[in-house]
Amino acid sequence: MIIGVDVGYGYTKAIAENGESVVFPSVVGTGFERKLDRLMPSGASEADNYDLIISRINRDEPQRYFVGNLAILHSHDAARPFSDNRSSAEEIKPALLTAVARLSKDEGCTLVTGLPLEPYLKQAKSLKSSLEKLSGTEVILNSEQTKIAFDRVIMFPQAVAAIYGQLKRNHLGSNGLVGLVDMGYRTTDIILYDLTYRKILDEYRDTVTCGMNDVVVGIRNEIKTETGDAPNLEWIEQALIQQKPLYFNKRDYDVVDIAARQEKAVRNLIVSHISRLWRDQIKKLKVLYLAGGGAFMLQSDISQFANCEVVQNAQMANAHGYLLKGLSEQENVQSGTT
Repeated sequence: MIIGVDVGYGYTKAIAENGESVVFPSVVGTGFERKLDRLMPSGASEADNYDLIISRINRDEPQRYFVGNLAILHSHDAARPFSDNRSSAEEIKPALLTAVARLSKDEGCTLVTGLPLEPYLKQAKSLKSSLEKLSGTEVILNSEQTKIAFDRVIMFPQAVAAIYGQLKRNHLGSNGLVGLVDMGYRTTDIILYDLTYRKILDEYRDTVTCGMNDVVVGIRNEIKTETGDAPNLEWIEQALIQQKPLYFNKRDYDVVDIAARQEKAVRNLIVSHISRLWRDQIKKLKVLYLAGGGAFMLQSDISQFANCEVVQNAQMANAHGYLLKGLSEQENVQSGTT
């Protein structure tokens, strides 16, 4: 089985070759026995409420984590993997193992994953080695025991994976340029692909430390400026997802309305960066693909200077590209042995 896993700063997205997929917040906290939950069932979906016990890794003591919404709701130390250093799998381990355990069904698998463009160039090799050491880990996910077994670990850059998926899906001819802007939770990757030479134009790629998290932080700062107190970022994000006011300090805040102002500032920053980076190359663009959780937010401004298209299931674009890369590698191996 091949599984593509994109452990993003905001959300973890994964898809297996059988078509099953999973998306949940990349939030992890310390887990514990929840004795009162059974007394008042909420009726809410458990789809992204994960109770993970890593029962055996290098024969260490079992480690228990809440992952996704369960961490947001119950863990006092709930946090996202915001470290710039991902040369080790330690920080992303709970989210990644949760996704793999959820999809692998106790089968061995080929894991395909990656990093944003700039960190990938420096950290992919060491992260690959760290991930390979997780093979053989035994976990219990929501009371179901699974053994994680990686037949192979393949690394592939984010954004490159997303445009790879588009090139596999669409026939775009043999001349001109194709661009992709992959706006995630914390970073935005920008790349240009030359259809004539079939290569990424290295001098026109970049990773901008700007994403949907900047909108959430902007909302928090605006509320703090007004009241002197700042709400939790996760509370703001949940209100945005639910399209509901945020109740905080005895009043409702229309976070959707505040978000519209913050989104404009983020769009201006990213569009300005693209214009400076690509310059006259924009005139050669056949299409500019928009991927990631912020794809639709960018569309209106970018469409003013380029023919742009939001990719299908934009949030899953890298995970889908990882899966296609794994399938292609598998075909190459099989054809080489026949």
